[in-house]
Amino acid sequence: MCGKFHSARTRGFSSSPRNHIDMDSWTQCEGALLDGQYRLGACLDSGGSRARFRVQHGDPKRPAMIATLVEPDSGGSAGQLARWRLAQDLDHPNLEHIYAAGLSDVDGTEVIYALADQTDDNLASVLAERPLDTAEARQLLDSLVNVVQYLHGLGISHREIRPANVLAAGNTILLSAGTLAKADAGDLPVDIRSLGATLMEALTQRVPDSVSAKEISSLPAPFASMIRHSLTEDPGKRWTIAQIAASLEAPSRAATSERVREFSLAPAQKRPLAWVYMLAALAVLLCIFVVARISANSAKQAALVITPVAKNTTPVQPASPPLAATLRKSPAPLPPPAVVRNPEPAEAHHGNRTLWRVVTYTYSRAKDAEHKAEHINAEWPDLRAEVFSPNGEEAPPYLVVLGGRMQREEAMQLRDEARAKGLPRDTYAQNFSR
Repeated sequence: MCGKFHSARTRGFSSSPRNHIDMDSWTQCEGALLDGQYRLGACLDSGGSRARFRVQHGDPKRPAMIATLVEPDSGGSAGQLARWRLAQDLDHPNLEHIYAAGLSDVDGTEVIYALADQTDDNLASVLAERPLDTAEARQLLDSLVNVVQYLHGLGISHREIRPANVLAAGNTILLSAGTLAKADAGDLPVDIRSLGATLMEALTQRVPDSVSAKEISSLPAPFASMIRHSLTEDPGKRWTIAQIAASLEAPSRAATSERVREFSLAPAQKRPLAWVYMLAALAVLLCIFVVARISANSAKQAALVITPVAKNTTPVQPASPPLAATLRKSPAPLPPPAVVRNPEPAEAHHGNRTLWRVVTYTYSRAKDAEHKAEHINAEWPDLRAEVFSPNGEEAPPYLVVLGGRMQREEAMQLRDEARAKGLPRDTYAQNFSR
């Protein structure tokens, strides 16, 4: 059976006992069959009533997929299934694609599930290190505006536009699809505010409440105007997604109209008489006629001189890399404090000692690490997974390592092989002291 269960009855109410999946036992679902056709691979992460797994479908032509599993009796699970099924019927290049969603029995445990593309990273992890530059922010905004305009056109709101829900898959920026719902009155302006807040955070690494109006105005065009009109407190006065899209197509239009309005507020000056305009016009025409005659005569007498155009030697600046590629290159999560991670240390510092190990998972409990090592060995016996504690057998953290002790070159090669087999992208090699 997938997971350990315990029963709970609410005191003072008439309710039947219900089963809960123990948080620490989601990994026992690895290898189980989902909906009779999808084999669950490694458990990527879990928390309470939900977990995410790699899916092994055996078809190299199909993209890698991720299965998200949720307890049916957890709060809001029915609504979650409805949101996934709504997303399953949608198709947009900047929207996370839901391939399947439903209820399934997994080794005797009923779960709600959804299958989606495997993504590389999210915007929040990039912003933890640095803000986006102007080119990256424009790529981000173009992608998000495209998909939000598609959703709002169908009467659907996203409800949770934020950096953690902005994903990268290959070279494409995606908006997650797990929070979609038919829009009620007032939902669309909420999306607009969230879109402006996400752009603000992308440019400044700060949330709107901590940024002054003066700082917003100092942002480059077209971001300043878009953010200001998106964060307006009155929802009825916020820009629509169509207005935001129009501002991106003609970024100078809003600024020009603002300058015209400012100029029109100046006091009106007294108009000259009509005859003054007429005399001025006649004088201009006379001057043009005289200059034209003089120029024609001079042209006949002057030799034709051709001035060569200087060749432009200014080097062409390389195009900015796609933002999705930036997300894919975001730093891997830091290891536990007890272990100093150095994936690529200089060999001169450590010599050629055969104490290199390839680390693929880290646990705080030894039995969890042992279970993960058993699962890896069942699926990939050649990796020879085992549990290693750098602080001694009785002290955490407990690392799941591959291949035992080896030299540096062997460790780097095994690390790459493990990643290619589907183990975590942040699998790393390190030289330990024992």
